[in-house]
Amino acid sequence: MKKHFLIASLVLSSMTIPLDALALNFKKTYVFGSSNSSMGNIFNVTTDINELPPQFIPEGFPGPTPASPPYFEGRFSNGPVWVEYLTQDLGIDLKTSTSLSVSFPGSTEPSAITQNANGELIVSPFYNGATGTNSVNFAFGGATTGSSGIGAFGPLIPGVQTQVSHLINDLGTNSIKKKDLIILFAGTNDLRSNPNVDTSASVNNLTDAITRLYDQGARNFLVANSPDLSQEPGIPDDEAFMNNLVSNINQFNSSLDSSLNGLNQSLNDINITSLDLYGFLNEVRDNPEEYGYTNLDQACFDQVNFSICSQEEQAEYFYWDNIHWTSKTHELIGDFALENLQQTHEPVPEPLTILGAGTAVAFGTTFKRKLAKSKKK
Repeated sequence: MKKHFLIASLVLSSMTIPLDALALNFKKTYVFGSSNSSMGNIFNVTTDINELPPQFIPEGFPGPTPASPPYFEGRFSNGPVWVEYLTQDLGIDLKTSTSLSVSFPGSTEPSAITQNANGELIVSPFYNGATGTNSVNFAFGGATTGSSGIGAFGPLIPGVQTQVSHLINDLGTNSIKKKDLIILFAGTNDLRSNPNVDTSASVNNLTDAITRLYDQGARNFLVANSPDLSQEPGIPDDEAFMNNLVSNINQFNSSLDSSLNGLNQSLNDINITSLDLYGFLNEVRDNPEEYGYTNLDQACFDQVNFSICSQEEQAEYFYWDNIHWTSKTHELIGDFALENLQQTHEPVPEPLTILGAGTAVAFGTTFKRKLAKSKKK
């Protein structure tokens, strides 16, 4: 009886995960990047700072950011973001770094913040080794590819270089496992915030992050390029600015593609999956009816007038606010990322029992149905 129950439980619990996703068999995932990959890190940090006694809160510091609601539980969207959709399909439980951090080494007190040697508030880099046993999302809203972020409180925000250091320092003598997946999507804040951005420096930051993680044992990487930021509702209507932005995006993406190809060839046993968000999202925008969109160019959430489109309309909007996607768009990207991982890893199917063969058919059917459903939303 127990044997039959166990088999049934395994089949039923796996039915929500695509077969190819199971075959990928990643053990843990580490995510690095900015707001479109963030699951609430900057929200947790700003919330903790606002709960301090008034004399410790920096002058002019904002309230919990992004305000939730209307944003969804600290995400820069109206629902889950793409890395959540992807890791859910991979059967991985992804946690925010700030939900694992503590106030000081050895402490059991959860805290998103701490103080440095000068008494300044910083994002806590202390995890008591929790990164070795958990899948962790280090992405922060406002992060650049460098060490910090953009805006008035940019120095508080860990950039990609700092995010990577947080993981490496916590792992200590432990290593990243060969079956762990590194997800890296950054550079959009570099491109938006500085018309004179050195795109080669931004790409070098990303390749350096990959190399540092490779040296710690990482072998599987998913790296996204920059989408077409010139399409965003919040981009200034200025021809010179727009032309410069488009040129910078093209330079960044071209350089990133070349650098990733170089790493794939020069680093032994590395597997870098390039995620062409620029091409994919432009293809979606060129075929809005196929994907269920009726509004590609306006923000569902008007941040100036603080008005939000209706619940029904939210699934028809490409953008949630002036620069961030709706959760529906995130879901499409998550599916696209999964397809790319399947193609580059080419899992070898194992012999199937009669039960396994039936389950495989069900998995494949479930996945195709999911993709069809997402295109109709």
